[in-house]
Amino acid sequence: MIKPASARPVKTISCLTLLIALGATCPDPANAQSREIRFANYLPASLPQIQMDQWFADELAKRSGGSVKMRIFAAGALGKPTELLKLVAEGGVDVAATAPGYFPAQMPFLAATNSLPLAYKDAEQSSKIIHTLYNEIPALKDEMRQNNVHPLFWHVIDPYYLVCRTPVRSLADLKGKRVRSWGEDVPRLFKAIDAVPISLLPAELYEALQRGTIDCTPYSLATAVSLKLHEVAKYVTFMSIGSPGGWPQFYNLKVWESWTPESRKLFMEVAEDAKKRELEQLAKADKEAREVMKAAGVEFIEFPEQAKLEAQAPDFIGEWVRKMEGLGKGADATKMAQRWRELQK
Repeated sequence: MIKPASARPVKTISCLTLLIALGATCPDPANAQSREIRFANYLPASLPQIQMDQWFADELAKRSGGSVKMRIFAAGALGKPTELLKLVAEGGVDVAATAPGYFPAQMPFLAATNSLPLAYKDAEQSSKIIHTLYNEIPALKDEMRQNNVHPLFWHVIDPYYLVCRTPVRSLADLKGKRVRSWGEDVPRLFKAIDAVPISLLPAELYEALQRGTIDCTPYSLATAVSLKLHEVAKYVTFMSIGSPGGWPQFYNLKVWESWTPESRKLFMEVAEDAKKRELEQLAKADKEAREVMKAAGVEFIEFPEQAKLEAQAPDFIGEWVRKMEGLGKGADATKMAQRWRELQK
């Protein structure tokens, strides 16, 4: 760390150090111009997780005395969800947020943490497991480096329940129902209970429910309200497919490593505070969403067959290991799966 000269204020030197670390030109501290960090985000700004990204950006500015500025481009303004990993890896932006589950070929280890159904019971467990796996399983870190990204501040999500146009009170009621799906594994869960998976992006859900293209979609209640799905789907069944594994802020690795340890420490401190704050905010958002839905006439339906659902579901973690064995990555996948199952208990 650069220590300030006695003739200069500590704050000025601290900000200058950050500016240099972030690649800004700064010939004179009195006229320093900070660099703007461009952050491409795949989800709309109304979602709780994206609001936490904005809090993250605001805290960076606050704690750096205005020297670090992060500008968020939400709702896929700079690219589709499937394009953002390449965009950040190639330096088109400094940071990107997108779901790892979109990239099973590029990141098969990380994609599994984001896409396997019934892998986490709630957001708190999801946060614990994902952070532990990343810290303990070298293959996850190696995979990140190979894609020229560094992860920071994993978002988490509340459990996904069924938001439906018609009541669902049992697994039998789902037979033949068209249910929104995504990725490779969620469709297999719904096929296992005789539902019909339909792949759709979040932005397509309102119209799909309104027109009857789908009958149900799994979603956290806060996310469903943010997308106004309660206007067109008046039933929530508490059949949980678990909390989907979250996604990190992906930093371009070369950019991240070009910053000084002092600068990276600032980001990591804000990330740690954001992780705790997000869990609190999610609980608050879930409570508020239930109130909004109730006021809109949504019926909440308990689901007595959760254990039956889980018994009929494939062994997603075990099948993922077998798939990884076919890719020559079986040893690392087995190690990760064993630790994953331990953390689920």
